[in-house]
This record gives sequence, structure tokens and C-alpha cells, in this order.
Amino acid sequence: WRALSVSHSPRARRRRDDLPGELTDEALIEILALLGPDLGAEGEEILRRVATNQPWSVRPALEELFCGMALSMHRRGFLAELAEAYYLDDEEDGSGLHEDGIRDHHSRSFGITPLAAWYRGPFMPLFQSDFRNGVAMLNRLLNHAANTRVRNLVGLHQYGGPVDQAELDRFKVELDIAGDRRHYVGDGHVWCWYRGAAVGPYPCISALQALERVCDQLLGMGMPISNLVAMLMDSCENLAMVGLLVGVLVGHLDEADRLLDPFLVEPAAWNLEF
Repeated sequence: WRALSVSHSPRARRRRDDLPGELTDEALIEILALLGPDLGAEGEEILRRVATNQPWSVRPALEELFCGMALSMHRRGFLAELAEAYYLDDEEDGSGLHEDGIRDHHSRSFGITPLAAWYRGPFMPLFQSDFRNGVAMLNRLLNHAANTRVRNLVGLHQYGGPVDQAELDRFKVELDIAGDRRHYVGDGHVWCWYRGAAVGPYPCISALQALERVCDQLLGMGMPISNLVAMLMDSCENLAMVGLLVGVLVGHLDEADRLLDPFLVEPAAWNLEF
């Protein structure tokens, strides 16, 4: 199914170097990740080489139990780098069937594992240890996932023809919530990803749910909510982060003061929320 395209324009594939099988062995990748603060420069270089040339193979370092926590104790920024390399599939843009632009959760599990949860993947330890880099990474994932979803939705009605830019623009919502009017991509499902009650890539849902918990922790420790808003909206071009932010502000009305007002005067925000 993934080979069938709804667009006539071929996509360029990134050139990647071939890696020897011993470097991409799942057990080796997991063990290197579990070294955490003892990973060292050589271990970091191995994981980065795999993430660059065969990003799907770095999965155990992010998805297996305790790996994300261990890597969060290594050099700041490295876990965010690995997470973006694995989860953001830049060869999926929504022009093929069943593409969401995000690589799936996949790990060994005991019993029934939810498709998405705040504790799945490396997101919770990432946000707790490296909040700014983690949020920036997540916004890049969400920007890509939202654009991929929109292209997929439009392509379903083009029946194999080229995607019309005007149709894509229908899924851009103009809001004045960050000091100026900007466009945010998505639909009602993208807005609700953080609730886990909409159609979307499960790792994005897991990451948003983990981020919501960490936001609550940071506000509980006294972080000014205006600083939090600024970090969440930095480089945000998607409705998923906007939806999460509304949820956080509503959940902390006493601290929010007038920060929620820009959302309340936007009819589009009310339509999406309902």
C-alpha cells in the first residue's frame, strides 16, 4: 500500500551510506543507549552514524525500557537529536497512502500496551532533562506530521491527480495568539492529539501527553507561565501544540491571568475545541 502514490510527482530519496550489520544490531543499539552517562564519544558517534544513515534502526535506543531515561543523563541535546532522527520520517509527506510522516512505537512489552501513552518512548525523560530542546524537537515532529496529514486528506479526494495548493491552504488556520497573525496547519483531529482521542500518529500523541505532565510539574515548581507559553509556541506551525497550550492554560486559570484571552477571541479556536 505504501508504494501506491496519490501524487504524480516523484519524491527524492535521501542518499544514505550502507552500514555493516554489526552496527545496526538491535542488542548493540539497546546496550549502547543503556550506558547513558557512560556512553562516551565513541558510543555517541556510533548511534549518530546509525541515526543518520539508517534512522529506523536506532529504534531500540528510544523505545526499549529505560533507554530514554539512560540517554537523558548523557550530553544535553543528544537524546532530542536521536528522537528526531528516528520519529521524523522525512521520506513520508502524505503523498502516499497510509503515510503519517512519523515512525511508530515498537518495543518489547509485557501484557497489553496502549497504542499511545505518556510513558511510551523517550519523551518523558527528554522533557524532564532537556525541556527546551525537547519542545523544539517535538514542534518539528508536529509541523511535519500536521502537513503530512493535510496532504494525505487532500490527496484522498484528488484520485491520483496532483495535489491542489488551494486545497492544502484550506487546512491552514490563521490565529493571532503569539503576538502576530500566523498560520497553523491541521484540522480538528490535530488539535485534539494531546487528548489521545483523535486520529493521528501515536508517538506524537504520547509526546504531547508527556509534555502536558511536565508542564504541570514545571508550573507547580514556580515557572512563570508566560515563559512556558513562549517556549511552546517557538517555531510552532501546527494546531497540535496550540491545542495542548489551550488545555494547559485552562488547567491553570489562576496563573494564566490574561494569557488565555487571545485564544478566546478567535472563533476558529472555539470551533476546533468543540
